[in-house]
Parts: sequence; structure tokens; C-alpha cells
Amino acid sequence: MMMTKLDYTVFRRISIKHLRRKMCLLTLILPFLTSTTTSLVVARENETANAPYEIGLWGDLPYSDAQEVGVTRLIEDMNSQKLAFTAHDGDLKAGSNSLCDNALYAKALGYFNSLEAPAAFTPGDNDWTDCDRPSNGGFNSLERLDYERLVFFSTSLSLGRRRLAQQVQVVPLCLGVNGVVPCVENRRWTVGRVTYATLNIQGSCNNLCDTTPDPAEYAARNAANIAWMKQTFQVAVEPLPTVPIPYRLTQI
Repeated sequence: MMMTKLDYTVFRRISIKHLRRKMCLLTLILPFLTSTTTSLVVARENETANAPYEIGLWGDLPYSDAQEVGVTRLIEDMNSQKLAFTAHDGDLKAGSNSLCDNALYAKALGYFNSLEAPAAFTPGDNDWTDCDRPSNGGFNSLERLDYERLVFFSTSLSLGRRRLAQQVQVVPLCLGVNGVVPCVENRRWTVGRVTYATLNIQGSCNNLCDTTPDPAEYAARNAANIAWMKQTFQVAVEPLPTVPIPYRLTQI
């Protein structure tokens, strides 16, 4: 079953019955707050592993002030559903003529944490690789990615009012402003018999063109993505005897 609201396809019912264990890659690609309104969800296989469930998939929003109104209504709609989790596949704003300032990420964090279901997110090119464009404020793109890692990926939990424990690519394979850093935006989790993963793969030219191309950053991140994808296929076929590793990212 598919539901369309506000011209965005946001819900897809996933029937797990009769499926063998599979891996589903969402190449989409906050500090943990202790709160009475936040609960932790640990996804694992159990007697209901074959039961159908729904997720909310959205992204490329908002691109304008008018769409911000739509986002609020979309979140209300998703909150009215019983979703296993939600996933935003990147692009928190338009690619040009929109600032990549800290207020952008703070607003997005508010959106994600207003979702009842666990909220996954992966950065888009508009969120960091395009931030060096003069019309976006002329920021250092890599510094903006570092900042996103601090804001959205500082723990091994998802965002949202209910938090989902996730596996994180904590090996320092990616590049930040000050050198190699963990690729903490790359995540993996399992619901029922399906394993999901996020990979930081960017549109346009994946940081190899535009205002300030960065081949070294691309090469490091691309190698990390390939390693994470290969490991995810292994986990999906035959789960590794591991659990999410708690961590807190305080600086890059």
C-alpha cells in the first residue's frame, strides 16, 4: 500500500512475510538528550519478524518558505501513522541562494526530533558540498560536513522522539577539516528481517567539481562507503555477533 500526501510519496508498506533475510540500502545517506519524552528502541529479530510494517521516506525538503509549511503538515501526517522509522535522504534546502548557516541545521534537527518514530538522516549535496558557493554563504564545505556530524550524528542513536540503536562506521576513514575522522554519518540498523544502511554519496559530482572540488576528500569517503556497503551485505546475509557501540562525538 502506498499513500501520497502533499504531493510527496512518503509511506510504503513493506511486507516481510516469506522474505529471506535481505539488505536494503538507503543511499540517502544531537547530542543524546535524556528526556522523559524520549525512548530507546532496539531493533532485533523476534517472533514478529515476519510482520509487515511501514516506514516514512522523505527528502529534498524544504526548498522554499512555502515548503516549510508543507513539512510541518507532512510531519503531522507521519506522526499519525504507526511507523517503524522515518528516513530523510538528504538536502535540507535548495542548492543555491540559501545559506548553510548553523540555523539551517538547528531547524532541521527540530524537524527530525518532532517525529514520533525513530528518524534516520543522511546528508545531501545541498547540505555541505554546495555550501562553498557564494550564494550559499561561501562556507568551507568540509567544515560544514564536520558540523553536521556533530549536530546529527554525535551518538550511536537515531534522531526522533523514539530513538533507534544503530551501528556506526566509527573507523576513521573519512576526512574532516583537521584530518581523518570516523564516517559517523554512515549508519546501519535492522527491522524485522531487513537491514538498512546509509551511505554518504553525493549528487552532482560527489565533491569532484563545482566551486571547490576536493578529490582527496572524495577518495577517502568513497573507499569508506565501499567498505561499509560490503560489510552491510555480510551483516544482512549472516549477522555479525556485534551490538551498536555507544560513543559520543564532541569534536572533529
